Amino acid sequence: MPLPPWTPTRLNARYAPALRLAELLLSGRSIQPERGAPVPADGFLLDLPRVFERFVAVTLGEALARHGIRCAQQDVHRLDEADRSPLRPDLVLYREGRPVSVIDTKYVFLRATAPPADHLHQLLAYCTALGLSHGHLVYAATAPGAASTDHVIRRSPVTITAHALNLGEPPAGVLAQIAALAAVTGAHGQARRPAG
Repeated sequence: MPLPPWTPTRLNARYAPALRLAELLLSGRSIQPERGAPVPADGFLLDLPRVFERFVAVTLGEALARHGIRCAQQDVHRLDEADRSPLRPDLVLYREGRPVSVIDTKYVFLRATAPPADHLHQLLAYCTALGLSHGHLVYAATAPGAASTDHVIRRSPVTITAHALNLGEPPAGVLAQIAALAAVTGAHGQARRPAG
């Protein structure tokens, strides 16, 4: 159904911002500047993938610190020997200054079959660069029953485990899931010797 037309006039000038916003909402569009002009708008936007990553980093870091493991967020590492290909994993776990595991958070639902191939490729690159045999993908979920799954990479010593945190649980339940994740990620990830 088409929206009713309206024309800005002196009489409706004070309603013009509300009418423009109503048009945007009813047509399913968003605020966009016209010809570079600023558009005043009240509101805020949360970058939920970043919020999820930060939540996992802080809570998992606190849980792992009790086991002597430091959780570092967004450390820069290099994939190639010439140091031209930087990598920035979401979380690298260190014990006594040495990487023992790597984690990438994904604020998307984990499919029942397997994580998307590009997620596995990303973790494989992290594990390879860090000399690790085990990496972890942590997904958001809103329903119980998503089990952790191991994905052994063909012709590689690397295994990637996909986990799903059920964010539909009360805070104590989510923190219990983080504690279980800490137990698994802290135990995994013995460093491999570099090839050659």
